Amino acid sequence: MKKTVAFLMCLSAAGLLAGCGAKTEATTAAADTTGAASTETKAEAKGDPVVINYYDWESENVQSRKCYEVAEKHGVPVIVMEPVKGGTLANMVGEPARILSALDENASYASYAVRYAASLPNVILVLSGMSDLKQLQDNTAYMKDFQPLTDKEQQAIGKVVEELEKLPTIPCTNCRYCVEGCPKQIRIPDIFGVYNMGVQFGVTDAARGSYRCQIDGSGKAGDCIKCGKCEAQCPQHLEIRKLLEEAADIYEKEMHL
Repeated sequence: MKKTVAFLMCLSAAGLLAGCGAKTEATTAAADTTGAASTETKAEAKGDPVVINYYDWESENVQSRKCYEVAEKHGVPVIVMEPVKGGTLANMVGEPARILSALDENASYASYAVRYAASLPNVILVLSGMSDLKQLQDNTAYMKDFQPLTDKEQQAIGKVVEELEKLPTIPCTNCRYCVEGCPKQIRIPDIFGVYNMGVQFGVTDAARGSYRCQIDGSGKAGDCIKCGKCEAQCPQHLEIRKLLEEAADIYEKEMHL
């Protein structure tokens, strides 16, 4: 099966595009794994789009692995969306950064994420959003002569995921019971998702863009009136009011929201 990796050149930040659910109908320039150039649309690829990235591979919310396996079971080729998780896997800090840099100090963090998705045998197309020419050149450089991830690289990525999961993120299960009675209509689980993104990958432009998207048309963290209705509904007994205040301090003050 011919495998193609297409690169969507995004004029807006990749994280903002992914977080807002933006769509494109443009035909994409592609570089296949044999190095030959081609042009095709998602429709021509004759596959189904699935969100796949190494961090969400075992996620109960995203369920990348389960979706991939269902498609594979029924013989449906997979088109990968979000291989770099809205740009977050391109920004590593601390131990995860050290682990990947030890493999090859010249390889970008994003390259491991894209190659992870492209290494899956039932994947025929990987869509990778970029926000500048440098990212485009990086992606095309390592995909001209595509090499699947080695066992050593796969093990390193597994360690990266383990290190990311050790970080003190908010253990929100996205049940959304807290949202139903919120008088300010704050999408609490979505804000906590952005909060966790900042903890794991740093407060990047992608995280800021995602935060703007999550509060679009609803309340922001700083709108909380501390009524406590959310905490009464939370199965995880999270200190939601305190956590919303922290989220507001991180994102809203800096962006003057």
